[in-house]
Amino acid sequence: MINYPEIDITQVDFNDTRDIEGFAIMIFTMANRLRLFMPAAGNTPEKTELQKCAKTWIGRVEDNIPALSAGDSLTIIGVYDLVHRIAFNRAANGNYLNKYKLNAFDAYLRGDKTVNQYALQQVVSLEIRRGNKVFMDKPLQWECRCLDRWHKQFRLGKSLDQISDYDTIQRVKSLLDSDLWAFETRNESSFKQKLFDNHRHYFDETERHDITALTALDSFLCSSARYLTPDEFYSYEESIYRSLLHNPDTNRYLKASIQLRLEDTLACRPAAIS
Repeated sequence: MINYPEIDITQVDFNDTRDIEGFAIMIFTMANRLRLFMPAAGNTPEKTELQKCAKTWIGRVEDNIPALSAGDSLTIIGVYDLVHRIAFNRAANGNYLNKYKLNAFDAYLRGDKTVNQYALQQVVSLEIRRGNKVFMDKPLQWECRCLDRWHKQFRLGKSLDQISDYDTIQRVKSLLDSDLWAFETRNESSFKQKLFDNHRHYFDETERHDITALTALDSFLCSSARYLTPDEFYSYEESIYRSLLHNPDTNRYLKASIQLRLEDTLACRPAAIS
């Protein structure tokens, strides 16, 4: 049996997006601990229990997602596929995923403030890279306009406008993740290096960030891995995790997941423990 009290799906509020997403992250963390993604992973009581839990999550989400806002639906659908893979050993139905992603896109264009523009841009960008045909018209045009606007704003390596830390982190992350050949041609690599160099200081300032900036910073770190040594990456990751753990706005399941990941990281790096 999974000997961890936070894996109790009966306690999840499926009307609360943070609970739904946080519990999904807990499922991912436990799946990694149980090595469910390894080719040689065999059937164990723990694996069977976690898959049962994931199946319950999928069912409850499918029951509740129609009542959620477009923005909350986009958040949940962003973790739905991986939970589905854990539950059923196969990808989720692509048409089902497309439905909620495109609903969020249309809602955003209509002015729906529940849809986070950065979450939407990252979803659209990923689907374009995958060659998903239903994203090759208006979503592609919109994503190109986003990149064009953000590239102009950061063309000198820093924002030409006064914007929040959150907006800065999200836009720099998106630029680092994107193909900027059309804007920079052969200068793309040096432009991205300059972008990273000018904004890596955010990793040294985690204690002053709110929950939205910390969450963005965690994602920004993944996009910055190529510019960091392994020791630098894990040090920054630990700093972000500890700030999230101490932030009162961090969801309970996300906190439990982070605590487990931090324990695993420190167990592999005994020299890093102070």
